[in-house]
Amino acid sequence: MKSDFEMLLCSTETKLLSKMYKLLLKNEVADEAVKTSMIKWAQDLGHNIMMDKWQKLWKKGLNFTCSYNVKENIYKMFYRWHYSPAHLFGMGKKKNTICWKCKEQGGSYFHMWWTCKEAKKYWLMIHEEIKKLLKYSFKRKPEIYLLGIIDDEVPKEYCKILQYMTTAARVVYARTWK
Repeated sequence: MKSDFEMLLCSTETKLLSKMYKLLLKNEVADEAVKTSMIKWAQDLGHNIMMDKWQKLWKKGLNFTCSYNVKENIYKMFYRWHYSPAHLFGMGKKKNTICWKCKEQGGSYFHMWWTCKEAKKYWLMIHEEIKKLLKYSFKRKPEIYLLGIIDDEVPKEYCKILQYMTTAARVVYARTWK
């Protein structure tokens, strides 16, 4: 199967150079958005996530279901789509950066999803329930719950159901975003 660029090269269309330039710009901008998201996630998590894990997330994370709502949630988490108080403040839409859940700390994206005391309570409850249902114990990590990156420490037979449960938990949490 030929790429868009290869198909464009083989075509006899007019304004070929303009179309090639637009295609290259589109790809460059898309790559930049991906890199920015990956860097922000690495900063929040305190460690890099290897490229093979990101690729596995895209391959497995988006293909494990036909549900558009589930796929949408994965995209939104990866690209950090939900606006945090800090982001809204930076846009001039909010008077302060305070988290609207705990009302104590600055509401960065990662704080709102993971380090806020209210978020911690939520994810701890979800973690405990999942451990009971699976009858298996594993570490509570933001990579698992927020991005769906499941480590090798979780047996293969639990990976798919864990993916569904964590995604469902994210969807529910997002519905109560503000």
